[in-house]
Amino acid sequence: MAILWVYGMGVLLSLNLGNPMMTAVPVLVIGLGIDYGIHYVSRYREEVEKGEGIQDAIVQAGATVGFAILLTTITTVVGFMSNVTSNISAVRDFGILCSLGILSAFILMITFFPAAKILVDRRRKKKGKKRSQQEKFPQSKKPSIGKKLWSKIGDPEAICPSDIDCPNNGLGLGAIAALVPARVIIVLLVITTASIYGATQLEARYDYRDFLPDGLAVTNTFNMFVEDFNFSQETVYILVEGDAAQPSIFQTIKLVQSSAMSSKYAMGARKPESPYALALSMIDKNLPTYNRSFNTVWNSHIDRNGDGEIDENITKHNVTVVYQAMMDYNSEEAMRVLDLENGEFTGILVRIPVDTKNEEKTAEIIDDMEVAAESFKMESIQRVIITGGPIVSYLTFKSINEGQIQTLLITFFIALAILTLLYFYLNKSLLLGAVTILPLVFVICWTFGTMYFLQIPLNPVTVTIAAITVGLGIDYSIHLTQRFLEDLQRVPKPECALCLSASHTGGALFGSATTTVVGFAILSLAIIPPLAQFGKVSAISIFFAFLAAVFVLPTFLLLWYKAKYK
Repeated sequence: MAILWVYGMGVLLSLNLGNPMMTAVPVLVIGLGIDYGIHYVSRYREEVEKGEGIQDAIVQAGATVGFAILLTTITTVVGFMSNVTSNISAVRDFGILCSLGILSAFILMITFFPAAKILVDRRRKKKGKKRSQQEKFPQSKKPSIGKKLWSKIGDPEAICPSDIDCPNNGLGLGAIAALVPARVIIVLLVITTASIYGATQLEARYDYRDFLPDGLAVTNTFNMFVEDFNFSQETVYILVEGDAAQPSIFQTIKLVQSSAMSSKYAMGARKPESPYALALSMIDKNLPTYNRSFNTVWNSHIDRNGDGEIDENITKHNVTVVYQAMMDYNSEEAMRVLDLENGEFTGILVRIPVDTKNEEKTAEIIDDMEVAAESFKMESIQRVIITGGPIVSYLTFKSINEGQIQTLLITFFIALAILTLLYFYLNKSLLLGAVTILPLVFVICWTFGTMYFLQIPLNPVTVTIAAITVGLGIDYSIHLTQRFLEDLQRVPKPECALCLSASHTGGALFGSATTTVVGFAILSLAIIPPLAQFGKVSAISIFFAFLAAVFVLPTFLLLWYKAKYK
């Protein structure tokens, strides 16, 4: 239902649903929707096992875990909506559509789901069926994994009294590890340091060939052309806008063209294009583009002394006549380098063939072209623009990269502000919000470090992963923190409360993380390499977020409690 809603709203808002990033939206909606459902059902079953009726159990589940779901929705929506600050429309649309999907899943979870669950369980009750696994299979009295481990650290009865049942199922091991925080922090620092090293070595790359379908014969053939035959169809354009028929501009074209072609990344095997180059080709009798009529015009207006050079005393009228002759005798080629509006020539284009070495040398090419274009800076010119496919790709990737850093910071600090204000209002603590979001700092480092070790580059798709990690990963931490605060109200010892929280919430977190990881992992089968890499990295980051919430956050929650209350 949420997927239908989100795509319907996307169409109504005229969002671009065709860009590759939108493929991840259904996965996000399904993953988060299932997350919400698993947490809601888990808490509902827990209340049922306490003896609550169907109605009361649903109400209690909504009042407890529902609040955590609200918090996760707010922070996740903030995370994705921060993409609206990007100047790339595809990234903006992706953030908006994800936010709409998350809101849709939340609305359905607090309205449709409880109503449907009540109807289903009432019917089951009338038929005499059990409502929970606990009613079918009573809990085993065997010592739990946690209590066995606790017995090696200290007296388990002193930590969690025998009258409090702590169903530690292995997911509470993070609460046990919290009893030895120094060891946890040391291990954490070692892993994070290695990850930071990998992250600093991570390659940021944009190669248009990466976006070609993988494994197709046509793709393999094209890559072979590029690699084995020094094949390049890349072009840089120097656009000059102004009174293009001015003699000074026409006389400068040769200089700019020569300077641009002197770049070591210019392709000498291909000819540059410009009004000057076109004119030379139309007066050369050895070329098929030779035109006798144009040759006459050229010799009458530009090279009157026949020395093969542009005369110094040419006028605007002379240049205009030559440009018009180009339009008359070779309009197809002339329109590639001349802009004619209302009878006036208002722009010229110099096309320089280049080889960016798979986008690696674009920055150097931009520098070379800017140096060449310096000669065009004169009063009769309004502006000079250097552009072209390689430059647009390079600047787009650079913009996305810088924009995602900004997005990450916005997401992180807004989420931190929301949690800090909320927990200060509820618990008079300014640090609990920071404690809750702290594991995500480690998760981001681990994710980028893993990308380096798996040789997954930063590209326009994978660079968005940091903000997504904050948006999705914070959900797990919020659920555990909320449950810990709740359990503290009824359990005297924080260590025992932490074990209860990790054991109960950890199971729901495991289920929700598993479904989300599997959803993103399916994207890794995509034939477009960057999309497959995005799926793989997203799955890794969600897995790390789960590990951090269950096995790292408990240590900092216990340290926070002791610092505040002891």
